Amino acid sequence: GRPDIAIETRLNRVVDQTAYTYRLANKHPEHLVIGKNYQEVVQSLQEGKTALIPAIEGAQFLVPEGGTHDYENYEVQLRYLLAHPDIPIPDNYPVPTQKEIRSVEGLLNWCKRMGVLYIGLNHLGSNRFAGSDLGFGDGLSKEGIKLIRLMHKQGILVDLAHASQATQKQIKDLQLELPIMVSH
Repeated sequence: GRPDIAIETRLNRVVDQTAYTYRLANKHPEHLVIGKNYQEVVQSLQEGKTALIPAIEGAQFLVPEGGTHDYENYEVQLRYLLAHPDIPIPDNYPVPTQKEIRSVEGLLNWCKRMGVLYIGLNHLGSNRFAGSDLGFGDGLSKEGIKLIRLMHKQGILVDLAHASQATQKQIKDLQLELPIMVSH
């Protein structure tokens, strides 16, 4: 198993999992690349390689546990994770900056730098942003609508996998400029 620090916070789980994707691509450069945008994905196909597309399932990592805005603890826990000897962070991994860790907008900016092309609003239940198909059938919250607009500003697609029907309908009614998707 992973050291406890790898799952200590939602942000640490995302960093641990996405850093693994980078490690995998670094370990097998003859077959794998990180596809941070459409052009890089197409280029990888032309080169006979597979593009690994960074994505995040569950936007709840954008706010620290318990719905608090204790981003300072997020940062402390992340720095500990990055220094942990059992979790090697590749040199080419775009570690979130102190400024990025401090807000939803900052974390979305980090996601864009990392090459995240889409984020699912929820996973394994409803959260402060949207209702889930596994939780309550609630739709988007005001924070959820704001989040979607911020994601689109960064060019990050909304993944409707696990979203409730009410959430899906509300997103459709927003008439967004970027497409929406369902990854699985």
